[in-house]
Amino acid sequence: EVMRLRLEQEGAANRERMAVAQLEAARKREALMGGQATELERVRGERNAAEEQARALVEEVGRLKARDVAAKHAEERLSGAEGDLERARGELGELGRVRMELAAARAEAAEAAGLLSERGRRAA
Repeated sequence: EVMRLRLEQEGAANRERMAVAQLEAARKREALMGGQATELERVRGERNAAEEQARALVEEVGRLKARDVAAKHAEERLSGAEGDLERARGELGELGRVRMELAAARAEAAEAAGLLSERGRRAA
């Protein structure tokens, strides 16, 4: 009977050691899984941050493209305005030439009027 009790006691002690070992292994797996879960959360956080940064970059590229298009349109308008300015300068030069011709014609007319008036006095 004592032998049987000792065998049962040894069996129970062995089962207890096995249970403790299994419990310890389960704790280690849980810690490892917890570490993996923490790592997974960290990686997800990094991915979310990277995705947000990518969205911000896409938006910035869109804004830069819009500014580039606006700059090209402004450049085209400036080029057109420069052409208008050159045409206006040409017209102004032509107007100056016409004014000089007009002034010369007026001087000739005044001179002719002076001559006519002098002839009229002589004739009188």
